[in-house]
Amino acid sequence: MDEFDDLVNRAKHDANKDFFQPGHDTAEDYDLAKCHMREGNFEKAKIYLERELRKTPDSPDALWRYAKCLEETGQYDEALKSYVNALASCQEKCGRVDDDILGKLVGCLKKMYNYEDSNEKDFLALHKVRYAVIDRVHKGEDGLAALLDSLG
Repeated sequence: MDEFDDLVNRAKHDANKDFFQPGHDTAEDYDLAKCHMREGNFEKAKIYLERELRKTPDSPDALWRYAKCLEETGQYDEALKSYVNALASCQEKCGRVDDDILGKLVGCLKKMYNYEDSNEKDFLALHKVRYAVIDRVHKGEDGLAALLDSLG
């Protein structure tokens, strides 16, 4: 059995435990969240990621994974906020906008607004979103509502 299988089995075994009790070791929260995501169990992954984000609230990787869980559970507004926070954190830590996270944000918007890839108008609108996000993140601006308003 490899390390991934071991983590998946532990995640399945621990799925119903109360992880908010005092003394619980949170060292593996992030890894267990990834396992739950691979299994498609986004609600459980959210629990682990929320714990991880309490420890490391500016982790770009934990933020985008949390956003993905929110997106997969239909919480698009919250997902978009988390994607924007992941982009801003990445910009601050790495000095650049991460194209993968940006692509995930655009994918979330596509789901949210039912964009179709074949529609040229929608394609252009998504690029407008992409550049607006980059502009906002580079300026250090926060607030998804202002971003979406600017896309008009």
